[in-house]
Amino acid sequence: MSEFRCIGRTDAGLVRDGNEDTFLAARIGDSPMLLCAAIDGVGGYDGGEVAARIAADTLLAYVEEHQEEKPLDLVKKALTEANNAIYRTKTAGSEYPRMACVASVALVDTELKMAHIAHVGDTRIYLYGPEGLRKITHDHSMVGYMEDHEDITEFQAMNHPQRNEIDRCLGESLREVGQEGFIESGIYPIPAEGKLMLCSDGLTDMVTSKEITEILSSEKSTASKVDSLIVAANSNGGKDNVTVVLLEFLPNSSAPASLEPVEVLDDGEAEGSLEKKRLLFRLLLSIIVGMVLGFFLGMIVYDF
Repeated sequence: MSEFRCIGRTDAGLVRDGNEDTFLAARIGDSPMLLCAAIDGVGGYDGGEVAARIAADTLLAYVEEHQEEKPLDLVKKALTEANNAIYRTKTAGSEYPRMACVASVALVDTELKMAHIAHVGDTRIYLYGPEGLRKITHDHSMVGYMEDHEDITEFQAMNHPQRNEIDRCLGESLREVGQEGFIESGIYPIPAEGKLMLCSDGLTDMVTSKEITEILSSEKSTASKVDSLIVAANSNGGKDNVTVVLLEFLPNSSAPASLEPVEVLDDGEAEGSLEKKRLLFRLLLSIIVGMVLGFFLGMIVYDF
């Protein structure tokens, strides 16, 4: 069995009066499954911390009650249920009628070292291994899109005035599993002696990927790495609540057979997968049209 350490911490930061973040780092029964999450209440509306707590409680309860399901399906259903629980609560006479949150969730098989993720908003999930630090979620925001497509630098994104404007969150409306434009999901192998980190934007708005890499690559304990990341965020301004969940596999833990993503989806299909299907459809359409024209023209076309 792979040996690992998983530590979660949350801190209010230096500017905010309260903390609207929360997290999960929970073993699921006697199984090898570990449920991790970084959850951030949406700022600007009252009740962000309430929405975050509802999400955390719903995620854990749903996963524990449906352990027999396939992990990727399970984590997507759990996040959809968390969304709906927030919406039902706030539309049933809650004192916080606009509360919402964002969340990044990973259901990790600690024996197979596979992370099944589901994500909505601008919290993040990273993988760290021999090739360095890799962000495996996308910020659901205009600034996040520009950064991912290298239209702006990391530094410009961190300081952009619209950095915290998101276009997806939990609690806006009732959702169905697989509904288009909602959950980003995927399955990712974790490398040998690798790390999986989930965090709120209170970390990534304050600490660069280079600084994060330096801390994760240090010889510190898992708990000390998490503490160091939070200290770094506060040392750089601490403008927001900051949450970090770090899962580390220890030396001599075997690696999965492949380190390539097994499956990466956004609302049922990855952008690349959709494009491939579009190209295949066009190719098939061209073949059919060619065959029909060939039939009527008395010609047979062999080269497509």
